Amino acid sequence: MADDAESLDKMFRPPIDRAMRSLDRAFFQKRIPLCAARVLDNKMISKYRSDLQASRDILKLERIATVRPDPVEGASGRRCLLLKPEIQGQDSTTWSSKLHELVQAQQLKIIHYDLRLDYSYWSYHDIMSSILPRDETDEIPSGFSTVGHIAHLNLREQYLPYKDLIAEVIMDKNPGIKTVINKLDDVGEESEYRTFRYEVLAGNGDLNVEVREEDCLFRFDYSKVYWNPRLNTEHHRLIAKFQEGEAVCDVMAGIGPFAVPAGRKHVFVKANDLNPDSYKFLADAIARNKVDAFVESFNDDGLDFIKTATARLLQSDRHVDLNKAPTKAKTTTGNERQKAPAMKRLYQPKIFDHFVMNLPASAITFLPSFVGLYPGQSHLFSPYTETYLPMIHVYCFSTKSDDNLEEKIKICNEISQQLHPVWLPCTSTPGEHYQQLADEINKLHPNTKIIGYPYKLTAEEDTLGLIDDVLNAWGRLDVWVTSSGLLGPPSIADTSPADLMKCFEANSMAPFFALKYAPPAMAKTTSKGSYPNAAPKDQKYGSIVVVSSVASTYGGCWGPCFTMSSHAALGVVRAGVAVLKGTGVRINCISPGQIDIGVDLKGFDMRGMNSQLPPSTLQEEEAQKKHIGLERAGLAQEVGRVAGFLASGFSSYITGANLVVDGGSAYILGASPEQLNTIYDTESRVLEPWRDSPGEIINEDWRDFLGQRDYQRAYIDFFEDQLVQNGYNWKRLVEDFLFQGKEPLINNVIGGLLEALDRIAADQRFDGVFEEQGSTEPDPLFERKENIVLDHWNAWHIEKPEKQFEDSQRAAVAMLVATDQRHSKYDFFLVHVLTSSHAIRILLPFIPAKHHLSLVRQWWLFAISAYVQQLRLPIRLERIEDYNLDGRGWEFVDDYAINSKWATDAHFVKGLRAMKEAAKTWGDDTNFFLKAAVKFADEFDDWGGFGGASLQEMKAY
Repeated sequence: MADDAESLDKMFRPPIDRAMRSLDRAFFQKRIPLCAARVLDNKMISKYRSDLQASRDILKLERIATVRPDPVEGASGRRCLLLKPEIQGQDSTTWSSKLHELVQAQQLKIIHYDLRLDYSYWSYHDIMSSILPRDETDEIPSGFSTVGHIAHLNLREQYLPYKDLIAEVIMDKNPGIKTVINKLDDVGEESEYRTFRYEVLAGNGDLNVEVREEDCLFRFDYSKVYWNPRLNTEHHRLIAKFQEGEAVCDVMAGIGPFAVPAGRKHVFVKANDLNPDSYKFLADAIARNKVDAFVESFNDDGLDFIKTATARLLQSDRHVDLNKAPTKAKTTTGNERQKAPAMKRLYQPKIFDHFVMNLPASAITFLPSFVGLYPGQSHLFSPYTETYLPMIHVYCFSTKSDDNLEEKIKICNEISQQLHPVWLPCTSTPGEHYQQLADEINKLHPNTKIIGYPYKLTAEEDTLGLIDDVLNAWGRLDVWVTSSGLLGPPSIADTSPADLMKCFEANSMAPFFALKYAPPAMAKTTSKGSYPNAAPKDQKYGSIVVVSSVASTYGGCWGPCFTMSSHAALGVVRAGVAVLKGTGVRINCISPGQIDIGVDLKGFDMRGMNSQLPPSTLQEEEAQKKHIGLERAGLAQEVGRVAGFLASGFSSYITGANLVVDGGSAYILGASPEQLNTIYDTESRVLEPWRDSPGEIINEDWRDFLGQRDYQRAYIDFFEDQLVQNGYNWKRLVEDFLFQGKEPLINNVIGGLLEALDRIAADQRFDGVFEEQGSTEPDPLFERKENIVLDHWNAWHIEKPEKQFEDSQRAAVAMLVATDQRHSKYDFFLVHVLTSSHAIRILLPFIPAKHHLSLVRQWWLFAISAYVQQLRLPIRLERIEDYNLDGRGWEFVDDYAINSKWATDAHFVKGLRAMKEAAKTWGDDTNFFLKAAVKFADEFDDWGGFGGASLQEMKAY
């Protein structure tokens, strides 16, 4: 197949002339001898084309129409279908059986056809590949930006001798292009306004363009302003974050790609640019798009504008009245009349919600302007109000690399230098190693203060002394983080009362002292301090962060001392919620899992400490991959970031919480990555191989092939193209295709009911529709008994959606587990009724409410179809209700799912998981779901219900 594709590609390539320096369009001519199928009845063209696509006889190439006028009888309206080059008219062995059949039936006739191609057929890339020297064709310059009618190239040096040829071909192959230019220097080299020098390679040289983006129209002179069409996706991403009625400060607005679309969303925008020409075209875009009620333009220096715009917004008092669409109402005579349009009033906020700084070369250097931006105004923000400090969107340059960690660190350090943060960590062991750490941090962050403080965790007087010293030095206490730990002996036999008391002191006494003594200190208010970034504190607030362990939530990760004392630490946090009520102070816990602190336990000197340290095997890569979802130990800084979050205003509504930082050490059923991979490998061996589709799918016919399995690959290609065209906005794509239009695709998703199933089982009108189980096609059912199916389907009236959806999941479980089975095997088709019901339960929260009932009813139609196809065997609930659990619970089910000989059968595992999740969702007071799961696990002995087909055939299907 690969050789055939390569041969076909060579046959259709353009002729080659690598000495061409002036474009000769007439040179590009080619005659390709083919065969064609003359259609003797034009009304049947569509059918024959589909038949020949399916049989792979037809020529399938982009930009070549398959249906052509007949070369001999075309004048009379006769048509023919082009066939692939391998088909020879005189050699019928090159024909498919379908082509034989149609020719013998005198519906088609094989004829000779000369396909003539000229310059208009070949693409830009095809033409350039035949002109450029062979050693220059690996990276043909094809990436150009389109700005209105301008193609903007940035040619490498080796292509400059061919620049005129390249420009001419680009204009020929892109009808909307009227001017082609090549950039001569980098953006910003010519001026601070981000413009650049260029040369006109082809066209009329007109650089006054019209561009439409985000449903907004922009007109500007491309030579005088900055515009990058490749930022469209980023513009859309950020604008989507802006909400109606918010305020945005666009510091380097350009001609308004952020500001103007935001104004259309009824966002209040102050838009500024230093370039007078940008300012002129920005003002034009504001007026042209009629957003002047929301967007104001300025021509100031950005450093000054940050402060002046903020002050101006604080002092402003304005609003905008919006007209809602008029509605219709009935008059007393029954006639309809339009109500007057309702008014909606939006008040401009006093505080910016967002600052946008899209000047990657230097935006970071503008950050100092934000220090002290709201002096004496802390009462305007959280935690005193529901208003948060503005989000600052700072753009920076970064190379295209999978691993640019060094650059990210450099950027973060630069931000740190610009903003001068103040950190005040303390330590109980201010030794030499600690001083080295302090020196390193101070070198990177000169305004960060490190205090080495002698401090004993279990000494009450040390805690009080530390708080006094902090208040004397700084006048306030905002955040208290306590992190300490002692493992204790690994077993109860080795644990003495003294060991237990030591663990309680080490692990829970420090949190207790923090809860008792830190809040009064956090109530202290201060005016603006003299140290860098010291904002005034005019209201009481604070955050206490207790760093404990995952042992605070469950046992078994070490000995009993550690588990009990860690639970006690979490108990301090839980008790603290009520204790701190009304103080403005929050308290939360972090429970880390396995954290790498840089100590190699294999080489560690453990004299006298063997019982106090975990086994070194925990540090082995194999053990971490087996037990941790992220397959590695955590880092201390990853715990630190969570502590930073809990200390910040971003967590202002979180208190009494326990944030587990363990890298995902448990799966839903406890399966390891190796077990999950084994399931996948086992299932994939019997799946249907991937095949090309008979044809492509386009916007005009994408509905025509729904339900046709041969077109699976075509649909994937189609939706990948749609994703690109929608700027990788998958949510918009799902909205457009799944929920919009007269026939939303959601209506084609078919993935008290027990009484309904009993009635279906007893309905003799279904007798004889299927002779055996295992039919993969429901067509006979709907062709012969559609009205009866719909009678049963419509009999289910959904009046209490939540309760009735619970009933549907119980019915799905009963259909699988309580049905009389033939050959003592569970039905492979009925397990899909259960797992599809589980899938719908997962999907419902993500689907608009108006589609919920439709989706559930479609599942019911699928369930009826599957039940009838499997011959409507009786459902006996007592098979579940009377089943003896024999002391077994969900732990047994979980273990059996991942450790039994059926653990690699994905359908078996999914069936058990669906039952467990249903029990968690709806409750299981009578153990209905648990009994069903245990019975299913006990009795499962491979799948049945196939009729004459095999298990492999059904799974592949």
